[in-house]
Amino acid sequence: SRDNYFVMTSNIDSQFHKAGFDPERIVETHGSLNRLQCLGNCERSGVWTETTESKAARQVDMETFRIKDMAMVPKCLSCGSIARPNVSLVSDTNESFNDAFYLFQKQKLLD
Repeated sequence: SRDNYFVMTSNIDSQFHKAGFDPERIVETHGSLNRLQCLGNCERSGVWTETTESKAARQVDMETFRIKDMAMVPKCLSCGSIARPNVSLVSDTNESFNDAFYLFQKQKLLD
């Protein structure tokens, strides 16, 4: 059957989503650049998807590679701290990478 598959990837670029794979059948073990988490490890915020509009509104100076308008830096929905991509970085620990969405994806496959 065409529905008898799942994709487990360590890629963070969401290419399987862009290629049309069923999001219910994708597990992103290292997170995704399309989701954010609180840089201050705010316990209340969890992981959320950044809107296309907020990404498009953020302009980057291509000489300095800095955001032109600092008011456009993504913020935590709960505490207002700076948000970071929800991806597992080399220096991350269990405390700094919020793996809640990955665990949610993984559980769907086990059910």
